[in-house]
Amino acid sequence: MSHRKFTFLFTIIALLQLSSNFLRDYFPWFHYLSKPAIMISLGLFFYAHISSKWNRFTAFMLIAIIASLFGDIFLMLAGDYFIWGLGSFLLAHIFYLLVFTAYGLSPISQESLLKRKPWLVLIFLVYAVLLIGILYPYLGKMLIAVCIYALVIMSMSLAALNRWKRVSQKSFAFVFMGALLFMLSDSMIAINKFAFDIPLSHLWIMTTYITAQYLIVMGILRQMLSVKFSSL
Repeated sequence: MSHRKFTFLFTIIALLQLSSNFLRDYFPWFHYLSKPAIMISLGLFFYAHISSKWNRFTAFMLIAIIASLFGDIFLMLAGDYFIWGLGSFLLAHIFYLLVFTAYGLSPISQESLLKRKPWLVLIFLVYAVLLIGILYPYLGKMLIAVCIYALVIMSMSLAALNRWKRVSQKSFAFVFMGALLFMLSDSMIAINKFAFDIPLSHLWIMTTYITAQYLIVMGILRQMLSVKFSSL
């Protein structure tokens, strides 16, 4: 399937998922089918294009996609499966981070962006501190788990930023924007669960999350198809 056709299909899946929350009282099965379809469709499209280019980095991407799928499933199940969802997405972020940092390990003569401008780390650190500051009064025993999660997703976003001028411009833009949206989506989930209700939370959380996953997968796929990734 071409990129254009898949994007059209994925947009339909995304719109169905976003509308499912408003129809949950009438068609509960609609929500349980449409949410897993997000990562299943992305995973199948990714695998179809890299099946002949198999290496540890394509495996890492598929692990991240599958972990995200399990995270989606755990968070939509009835009952207290939040910690399982948190763990699944933590695993996804770790493997995304491994793929993003692959370019930091490659034999490129130019110094990475974060080596040249380490002060950029402070921007993400301030964001993480502000988020934990908002959540702190409500976290209780979840404080350490949420802090670890915030550290990992901040590191993942910094790894995406560090791909600047080490990959194609489009791949960088897709992945970095996807990482930022993922961080925003997770922040809204945490605020909505622990601190206060966000109006239309499902709409904002899922819109940013779906867009984030699409951009990351497409950005990495674009790069994997344009270079000999196994040489990194």
